[in-house]
Amino acid sequence: MLAISKKYKELKADRGFLIIFIIHLLLAFFHLVYSFKTDHWQCFVRSAFCFVIAISTFLFRRKGFSASILIYAYTLLYFNNFYNYTSIVFVIFAIIATPCLTVPALIIYGANIIPALVYRQNELPTIGIHVLNCIWICSFIEFVVLKKTSQTLTLTGEERLILSELSKGKLQKEIKNFSPNTVTKHLKNAMERNKCCTKTELLHKYIKESPAIESQKQKIESQ
Repeated sequence: MLAISKKYKELKADRGFLIIFIIHLLLAFFHLVYSFKTDHWQCFVRSAFCFVIAISTFLFRRKGFSASILIYAYTLLYFNNFYNYTSIVFVIFAIIATPCLTVPALIIYGANIIPALVYRQNELPTIGIHVLNCIWICSFIEFVVLKKTSQTLTLTGEERLILSELSKGKLQKEIKNFSPNTVTKHLKNAMERNKCCTKTELLHKYIKESPAIESQKQKIESQ
């Protein structure tokens, strides 16, 4: 129970993924009910995938969501006969959640789609339509949706306290009331939630959005 409570607390700090977890549990339930009503095996498969996405998100947060939604996206390529573009949207969601998956996710998507289109004997215009739709969806999300997304860091109280201490030049082992391992864990969670690849990048963003710290840093550099 303690482990479950701990996972829930970590997920709650990343509110968007808490919502994703709850919604996918509900989707799993409704797809399951619909599968019994229609006796359609694809509804049962969708229910299973939604449940896997929910559990993966609960246990591993962003990485769990990204991995499970990618598998679901590749499976949908075959289910939807390539006339539904939900798959590429799911791939983009996975990349947004975990940017380091960008290259492998797109390579695997291409590796799945090209042989499958050939196998289904779709003609060249169909392949072109699919590719062009994928491109405009990607472009819309990158240049319209993401440009409007706030760049402000999402941090818990403990994470802000730790970053505040680090910005003063303290080492991790010098931060009071936190063990070095606890500090490392909080930083790792903050990096994952805010899509920072390194602790330095996270600290730089924190300093940049904290006017008092930035002003003090500039004053020191000018001396």
